[in-house]
Amino acid sequence: MPALLQALMPQVRRRDDTEAIVVDSGSRDRTSELAVSAGARVISESRPGAAAARNTGVRAANGELVVFLDSDCVPRPDWLDVLVRALRAAPEMGAVGGRIVAARSTNLLQRHAERSAYINQEEGFRDPFLPYLLTANCCYRRAALEKLGGFDEGLLSGEDTDVSWRMQLQLGLGLELVQDAVVEHVHRATLRGLWSQWVRYGWGGVQLDERFPDRSVGVDDAEGRSSLRPLRRLADGVWALVLLPFGRSDPLDVVAPLLRCVEIVAMHLGRAQARRSLRSDG
Repeated sequence: MPALLQALMPQVRRRDDTEAIVVDSGSRDRTSELAVSAGARVISESRPGAAAARNTGVRAANGELVVFLDSDCVPRPDWLDVLVRALRAAPEMGAVGGRIVAARSTNLLQRHAERSAYINQEEGFRDPFLPYLLTANCCYRRAALEKLGGFDEGLLSGEDTDVSWRMQLQLGLGLELVQDAVVEHVHRATLRGLWSQWVRYGWGGVQLDERFPDRSVGVDDAEGRSSLRPLRRLADGVWALVLLPFGRSDPLDVVAPLLRCVEIVAMHLGRAQARRSLRSDG
């Protein structure tokens, strides 16, 4: 939060039509204190989940445009002006999103996420079904979000994908990628964080499959065909370990296959849990 606020608040203060709102949904650190000290408006939200927090922020906002930024992202200078200017210049667009690049890595888990290009806005625009925006860096027309009823708080993950798709299908509004609006994302640095992240991805993928059955490829289908080869991946890691003393591999080459296996297992566990939940609800 200190790095985020230090980068964000000068950009907010330069604009007469902008306020910064921080939604605190049960943090146990100094988030609220830091945000108030920096000049942001803080709102508490007792309901868990990113969708609930974002909806609370939208309801509290006064502007015609709503810009979203995650707490683990640091915007680069002029990020806000570039993002807002792009949406105001394109009336046919309901939202725009900027690039998300990796912040400086401090351990192998973060280097792995950076190499794998996770949290990638460009990837969302290449989706075979419809493009979508990640809310780590985007700007929506508030009227569009209100017409859609906001983010779906029933989704464990993928609520940003869902609202992007619904906006295009129901309102006929497009999305645009703004290359010059950049934030730096701090990837998860612990195995526990990595595991929970991919369990949520798996769970949210099943929920999106149920909501959008016309998608050409399910979230885990392509992953399963191209990535679920644990023995081969482990063998790659062993070979990298053999080459490591000779300077022909990197420590990341050794651990990356193990981390990818962890991600795949977590994702499939999340999908299995989601399917069981759907069956019990049905």
